[in-house]
Amino acid sequence: MLRARALQLFFFTCFHHQVLSAGVICLWETFFHLGRNVSGACRIQQPAPPGCRGGSLRLAADGQLLPPDHHSIDAANFTVPAPAATSIHLHCKLACPASNSGKTCDVTVHGGYPPSRPSRPQCHIPHDGADLQCVWDPGRDTLLSTSYTLHWDTGALGSNFAGTVTVSERSGVISRKRFSAYSYMSVWVSASNPLGSEQSENATFNSGDVVKSPTPVISSHFSEPDCLEIQWDEPECFLSGLRKKGDDLSCEAQYRRADEDMWTEGEDVGQNSFLLQEPQPFSDYMFRVRCTCLGSPKLTSDWSKTYAAWTMEAAPVGLLDMWSDSRATEQALVWKELPLTTARGIVLGYVVTVDSVAGNRTVMNISAKDLGVRKRGGGEVGQCCRLPLSLWSVTGVNVSAYNSVGASRPAALVLPTTVLLSVTVVKKGNGLNVSWHLPSPLTKNVQEYVVQREEAGLPRTQGFDWTRTDKSQRSAILTGDFRNYTPYNVTLFSVVASQCYLLGSAIAYTVQGAPPQVPGFQVSKISSSDVTLTWEHIPLTQRRGIIRQYRLGQGNNTEHIVKGDNTSLRLSGLRPGWRYKFWISAESEAGEGPRHAVTFSTQNTTGFYTSTLWVLGLVLCLGLLMLPWVLRRVHCFLVPAWCFERIPDPTNSKLFHQTQNPVWFGSGRDVDPDPKLTLLEVVEALPVFLEETPSLDRQTEGAVTQRAEEQLQADRKRLRKGEEKEETGVEGLLLVSREAGYSEVISGAERDSGESELSWSATETQLFSGYEKHFMPSPLEV
Repeated sequence: MLRARALQLFFFTCFHHQVLSAGVICLWETFFHLGRNVSGACRIQQPAPPGCRGGSLRLAADGQLLPPDHHSIDAANFTVPAPAATSIHLHCKLACPASNSGKTCDVTVHGGYPPSRPSRPQCHIPHDGADLQCVWDPGRDTLLSTSYTLHWDTGALGSNFAGTVTVSERSGVISRKRFSAYSYMSVWVSASNPLGSEQSENATFNSGDVVKSPTPVISSHFSEPDCLEIQWDEPECFLSGLRKKGDDLSCEAQYRRADEDMWTEGEDVGQNSFLLQEPQPFSDYMFRVRCTCLGSPKLTSDWSKTYAAWTMEAAPVGLLDMWSDSRATEQALVWKELPLTTARGIVLGYVVTVDSVAGNRTVMNISAKDLGVRKRGGGEVGQCCRLPLSLWSVTGVNVSAYNSVGASRPAALVLPTTVLLSVTVVKKGNGLNVSWHLPSPLTKNVQEYVVQREEAGLPRTQGFDWTRTDKSQRSAILTGDFRNYTPYNVTLFSVVASQCYLLGSAIAYTVQGAPPQVPGFQVSKISSSDVTLTWEHIPLTQRRGIIRQYRLGQGNNTEHIVKGDNTSLRLSGLRPGWRYKFWISAESEAGEGPRHAVTFSTQNTTGFYTSTLWVLGLVLCLGLLMLPWVLRRVHCFLVPAWCFERIPDPTNSKLFHQTQNPVWFGSGRDVDPDPKLTLLEVVEALPVFLEETPSLDRQTEGAVTQRAEEQLQADRKRLRKGEEKEETGVEGLLLVSREAGYSEVISGAERDSGESELSWSATETQLFSGYEKHFMPSPLEV
């Protein structure tokens, strides 16, 4: 109940919105027939505004206003005359004083054609299939969405043997379940779109008679110098379940070259082979075959898969197209590869014969593999056909190409001779139109002209080509894949008595652009009132056009214009000591390039004296800095080396190394590992000369030893008495070594009290090294 009330409310709202809001309704068919007038109407939706009638309606078809044919109170009829476009946008508007808001309607209608009558369908059952496949010709394109339906009727009882199926535009399939085998049936096609419908004629046949014969398979071929034979597997034909013997098979064969589109019917085709007489040598041929079983209701088979076969080679024919690259940097002999039709095989190499003024002849056999020649031949010049060769003192050059069968006739090179002549090059479409004017003496005995072109500043084979023209011509059009903003060097030659003459050359562009920034802009010479500005030419490959002139100036003003072949400009009349900023830009046919600026200051008249003072000051400062070094060098030079004292290095002494592991005798727990040594005193002992002193007896030796031990005990007691002083911050400590050869380290207070005597035994002197004996006396020697 609630849903019903909601639907009533929805329709009520929509209806009243349409009534209360007056508008315009477009009454046009969505589709129209191309080439015919299109008629329709626009109607004012009620209630209409006061004073607005059908005459106030306006129609625009694709923006073009059309007058109404006639109108009524609330409508107007319009006609669009035979539109050629496949779609038209119609805009209808109500224009009257009472309609303050725009009341419009828009609609787009589409044009096309009604379907043509399809051709009678041709149906068959594949040899290895069961479904019925049908094809037909739909006729011209309708330009609209068109539906095609395939109909059939077997005339048998039951709906399974009649029906329709929606199919594509050109073919359809009827399932085996929908028709009866070996029975008559009718098949037709119908087509329909918004503009109409059509139906084809009926095709009536027995379903057992439309089975296709088996498709043959081409298996091999045999090639001879004057013929090419292909063979295929002979398909088996069955009649009533048994294979029929004899002439029960008829086949057709077609062939064409790989570079052709049309097939040619073969003659005298056998049941399993076909022989092609006198084919083109060394050419790629395509073959296809189909067969029909005779004495059988079966249809002709489908075409076999395309089979490719090459014919045998033959000796090359024709002459090589040769030319000489006579540029100053490198001379070379160049030629184009023979086209496949004249090479008639794989070119294995070239024979080059060179005759000199002295009467000598040089024969060179050049392998095509080394030159990089393409396997199947060509016709474009490339690096593969370039041989560096100086033509100085050469009277003749001949080149021939050879393959496995033979060689072509030698082609003679036209030797170059240089003659100065100007050549004008102008643009024309995607190529270059080269024209020239020759004085009458140069036109005598001219056989032909050759116009050569190449990309300037790039490898020699980049864009390199030439064109020959008749001697009566004074212009030639060069075509090819030209690149924009790229310089091309165009050269003109004339051929006279089998010799070529260089007439002139020029740089040309197909499309020019603004040049880039000028490089190397700088000041080369400057004075108080004159300055010379220099720059570099833009590299040829980067110019993007022919440089006509250079502009130089300050700010936004151009003050000087220099020709495009100059690279310097001298400015005079400048103020001394002033700062200037000049810019330069290059200009071509396409316009001016970016500017490159340089800033400089002219010299002041007092600048010489200022520079001199700066140089003198700098020299004086350097002299003061070097004075100590000079004095040191002079002192070393005047004072002899023998005046210097020989001071030993203490690190070489054993005493220094032994002090690295000292023994500290102290009772305090916190002993400073690095005590401060306030005084180092060497206590001299009486000299003992072991060589001259007589040997001591045992009693004397024991007394000396006892005395040393008593002295050591006394020293230890003295140290025990001084423990409290060491714990409270005594400056010095006593250093006693476990080995002999050490002096005593005592504090300043102990030295003053005279308690720092240390006795040495005779055995302790033996621990001194030769180094120490040399620089330091032993305790016995003191």
